Amino acid sequence: MTFDRKPPVQVADESDAPQGASVREFDFTRLMMTQLSGRITRWHMEACVFPQNTAHHQWSVSVILMWITAGDCRSALLQAALLHDTGEREVGDMPSTIKWRVPALATLLEDLESEYRAEVSPTRRDPLAGLSPYEVRLLKAADYFDLWIYALIELASGNMFAKLWIQRIRRKEEVHAGVNSRTRQLAKALASASTDQEGLLRLFPEGDIRKPSETVDPGRGPRGMEG
Repeated sequence: MTFDRKPPVQVADESDAPQGASVREFDFTRLMMTQLSGRITRWHMEACVFPQNTAHHQWSVSVILMWITAGDCRSALLQAALLHDTGEREVGDMPSTIKWRVPALATLLEDLESEYRAEVSPTRRDPLAGLSPYEVRLLKAADYFDLWIYALIELASGNMFAKLWIQRIRRKEEVHAGVNSRTRQLAKALASASTDQEGLLRLFPEGDIRKPSETVDPGRGPRGMEG
């Protein structure tokens, strides 16, 4: 058996580095700070069946972003989605509801988070700084829909507290649902799942959530995640 010779591997040099970032300036400390920021626990003031951390949240926001743009979004927007909450390692995770109620607090926290995002960014710039106004709306919508989807997954997993979360989350529905046609479609599907049990069950593949009659076994996670 013969094998075709593979072309030589191209080794990145300094000319391949993005503008503003030098290979010689690779900083493992900043990389680890970014990694550790993904361990911040979200929803820490609520009783959750399956706790969520910032790494999972940022990944989820990125996936939602790809869906609501039909995959047509700049890499800079995806980078912003993947790193938008790295600043919470500095200021912590403040519940969205209190930020909605106190806009001045939200502004102060965002300024602090922006400084930290820039500090740990590979380019030493806040990844959100270069987004267009429309991209900012898309990112905020994806962030909002992750809240809603997470609450629905908790509800489907037997967490009755999630009904209260969804009521609070839906107060901002009009703000984020109207960004484009896909956000409107997504909001409509999530609204149906929030008010109708059959609509909730239709969101998930059969077997991926427990039926209401099933008991919770603390030693088992979601399907495929058993300990």
